[in-house]
Amino acid sequence: MAERILSSLDLGDWAEHYAADRGFYGHFKDEVYPLFIRLLADLPVKARVLDVGAGPGNLAREFHRANPDHQLDWVLLDASAELLSIARKRLAGRSVTAINRSFNADDWAAEIGRVDAIVSNNALFHLKPEGIGGFYAGCCGVLRPGGFLLNQQSFAWTASVPPHDGAFPGPLRSRLQQALPSRETLSEEAEEALAREHRDARQRHQEAIRNARDSGVAIGDGYPPYQFVTVERHVNAMREAGLAAGTVWRKLEFAVICGLKPKDPSGAGL
Repeated sequence: MAERILSSLDLGDWAEHYAADRGFYGHFKDEVYPLFIRLLADLPVKARVLDVGAGPGNLAREFHRANPDHQLDWVLLDASAELLSIARKRLAGRSVTAINRSFNADDWAAEIGRVDAIVSNNALFHLKPEGIGGFYAGCCGVLRPGGFLLNQQSFAWTASVPPHDGAFPGPLRSRLQQALPSRETLSEEAEEALAREHRDARQRHQEAIRNARDSGVAIGDGYPPYQFVTVERHVNAMREAGLAAGTVWRKLEFAVICGLKPKDPSGAGL
């Protein structure tokens, strides 16, 4: 029997599972995707969009379902060749460039060229903590002035997150306000319960890894792949890279953070 390696970059027989519609969590598809899609729909024809951790092309597919006549040039980056193959089939007839590369690679942004927007949905919790600064520096490097970045993922739970108030110029702030779903207000008790739940989930995950190793399952170097750090650490790294940044949506431990590359040295953006 072949040795089971849990940290394989490709997904083998699991690719179809991750590509299935049932793989969507409800709030990803029902709340986060509309936010991404509305902002991307404002881009001009033939604008280039980089989807980091694109997987089977879920976001691009949903974008064109909502905007069948809109033309965007998609650059899909993912470590799984099998998921990218599914994405190319789904997006047949669209302008798609697929790059089979891990965003944890030092040269992940090499030869991508300039893009008008960067999106990532439920992928960057795989980003190694020590590489967060370099990753966002790469994002700033490929973004055209005035371009924006949207990242939705699960973060380490904290009661507060860096706001975006004042971080973005009027037009983008207005577009975000129009696109954002209503926000959930939690009591202090609910906040504390979520924090406990997040800590307990991490402990259960670590225990499962220990039990797997004890039972003889081979765990590859660097596992677990889930690197939960705080929203604040991501936002600070974005700001250090030269992006105006802040949190624009949050639900439980999930959040959307947005970055904007200034159009000129004065900091003016869109």
